Amino acid sequence: MVEGVSANLCRGLGELGGQAKDRPVEIGFTWARGLPGPEAARPVFFTGAMLSVIAQAGTELEALAKSGEAQITGQVETLNLSPGEEPRIKVVGEVRAETQTIVRRALWVIVSMNQYTQATEAQREGWPVQASGRLVTPQRRLEMRPRHFTVLRF
Repeated sequence: MVEGVSANLCRGLGELGGQAKDRPVEIGFTWARGLPGPEAARPVFFTGAMLSVIAQAGTELEALAKSGEAQITGQVETLNLSPGEEPRIKVVGEVRAETQTIVRRALWVIVSMNQYTQATEAQREGWPVQASGRLVTPQRRLEMRPRHFTVLRF
């Protein structure tokens, strides 16, 4: 999944848990009552603790998106070289923003072809990577445009 989860979705789910964001919630969906159609999706249950964590994640994601500059250190999870798009990799690890906020998350990093080749080797070998640069939100998705990209070969 390229889109990821937005701060708005996390905040909205957290709000369903009440003022303290800690009340359990069950969410269900049907297409139309009384009309035949696809089988209804199974309800999703969130405990109070889950909603509290999701709400906190929304706050952290929002702060991170506003930070401008950041650094991520982690593992290359996904490589994406789609026609008509810039090469990109998904890195899962710790993101440190200008505000010194540290969040563990996945982040798409737009890379050059040379960096993409390096990321491919890093993924194959299990080496972590580190990227630092500007955070951008094209199409409402948080991405990084790095000025520096390094494979940490251990």
